[in-house]
Amino acid sequence: MKIKLIPVTIMTALGVCSAFWIINSVNKIIEKEDNSLSAESLMDIVPAAETTPLETEPEIAEAEVRVLKKAAEPEKATKDDIFYMMLNSIDYYDKVSGRFVHKSARSEYYDEVVFQTCLSDTNAFSVYRSYYATEDTDEEKISSGTVETEQEYAQYCDGSSFISVFPKTKNWEDISNSIISMDKVMDIPDQERMFTKEGMPGYAYKTNPINVIMSNSCLFPQEYAFGFLQDQSLWDIAEITNYQGRKCYIINGNTTPEYGAQMRVDTFEFIVDANTGVLMRYDGYNENGELCDFMHTDNIKFEEESEPVEVLPDGILDEYTEQKPNYYLVE
Repeated sequence: MKIKLIPVTIMTALGVCSAFWIINSVNKIIEKEDNSLSAESLMDIVPAAETTPLETEPEIAEAEVRVLKKAAEPEKATKDDIFYMMLNSIDYYDKVSGRFVHKSARSEYYDEVVFQTCLSDTNAFSVYRSYYATEDTDEEKISSGTVETEQEYAQYCDGSSFISVFPKTKNWEDISNSIISMDKVMDIPDQERMFTKEGMPGYAYKTNPINVIMSNSCLFPQEYAFGFLQDQSLWDIAEITNYQGRKCYIINGNTTPEYGAQMRVDTFEFIVDANTGVLMRYDGYNENGELCDFMHTDNIKFEEESEPVEVLPDGILDEYTEQKPNYYLVE
């Protein structure tokens, strides 16, 4: 596995971040350096006539079941428990489906994502829609489907292929090189998630294996945890509540002056799922107490209750035109 230590000043889903160090495993990019021969390679070398049929049917090994971490009991959970659970949320669930709407104080658009994913199978489906923020645009109208989309596309991942489909333009693109499976996620001990190098703070991000657009703002909220919760003197656990049928923490806090200025957020409230660390709701308020930044979910379901992952419809690519991917992989 190849790892990079990078000094950065970046624009992220949450805004412009100051210069800092990040450790992140590199996608593609994270490849096992294995020189052993694969089964396909062996078939190329050994002639078919020299192979011997098996006298009995081979045993079929059962798929390995992921062993999920168990969260701390909510009534006994510490701030550290919640902070690190959010940083490691992918270790606490395997299947999840739902929807969220995101609005940044720094953007003129609303983002909507409907998603279904299964981490152990590397299967995922999501629909992304963006809406221009006018005076007549609000979350309720977006949810009712009465607002025209600026952009819309669906993504289908089955573990071996990853296809984006654009219904407005009737195009599709193959982004299979961007698939991330769980076995390509580097385990980073909690005590190594934050560090200092050359006088700058550093953050060790795990690779995101969810294969759902913008999943870092809800399903794997590392950036929210680092940005809002690393200074534990600035926030408190207000209460434990039931939200969307899930036991959740309500967290209220203030931003640091630097991060708050970047986010244009002065105070915030999180609703965090107590069993997984998934961010169920985020509200950010400016210095006047006005809601200016948010991420709201609905219909979140986990494991057996989650919706099955939709697959690419048969024949749909025959009706669309292939286009080249609009991204570049870092070697």
